[in-house]
Amino acid sequence: NFGAINWGTNAKFVKVEMDPAGGSNYTNVGVNQLMSVPYAMVADKVNMNSVNSSLNDDIVDNRFSNFAIYNSSDSKTYVFNSKTNTWNGQLGGSASSGYIIASNGNFAIYNSSDSKTYVFNYKTNTWNGQLGGSASSGYIIASNGNFAIYNSSDSKTYVFNSKTNTWSGQLGGSASSGYITASNGNFAIYNSSDSKTYVFNSKTNTWSGQLGGSASSGYITASNGDFAIYNSSDSKTYVFNSKTNTWSGQLGGSASSGYITSSSSN
Repeated sequence: NFGAINWGTNAKFVKVEMDPAGGSNYTNVGVNQLMSVPYAMVADKVNMNSVNSSLNDDIVDNRFSNFAIYNSSDSKTYVFNSKTNTWNGQLGGSASSGYIIASNGNFAIYNSSDSKTYVFNYKTNTWNGQLGGSASSGYIIASNGNFAIYNSSDSKTYVFNSKTNTWSGQLGGSASSGYITASNGNFAIYNSSDSKTYVFNSKTNTWSGQLGGSASSGYITASNGDFAIYNSSDSKTYVFNSKTNTWSGQLGGSASSGYITSSSSN
């Protein structure tokens, strides 16, 4: 009964028996594994709109929502982690704009009492603090559950990598517009002291620098975690490839509108 077979689980095999004389005295001629299953048998299960499909419910079940609240009585921010079904508190945050920032289930809060930014990582269910940041615009930037903060006391940008649950710092960046650019959990910062652009790659948990770029509009372009910068000193455009963790340069491009165009693929 083909209709009673669950084609979505385990390997399936077909056994062939035949009688060359056309009778019922069958002889086994082989067993072969099915490398694909009959489409008609599984199509209705894959169709999310079908009453017979549980796929949509499975997807919804895998979604989650975490919540952060500020408690003015003890000056703490509490995060509810739906994965662990627990609350976890940390001094800092505020109900004022800029003090609590959310990204992919994680939260960053600024604690003005110790001048630190704390990140709650839902995967580890822990808080992790770093000097720097501010509730002012531009000091904390979020991308794909990672956070970049600027520390004006040492002129460094620090990135919290949720995959490694660590902070990593690099000279450069600023809270001013254009100095920190985010894309798919990676960050590019411009360091005006050495005229370089540095990219933090969350996959390798490292910084990589290249002469060129600027905080001015048009000098740093981001797409799918990769970055393109224009270097006016050698008239080249350099691209940082996050997959290979390398820079590659080519004569051409400009910071003027229309000279560098990105095209992302799925």
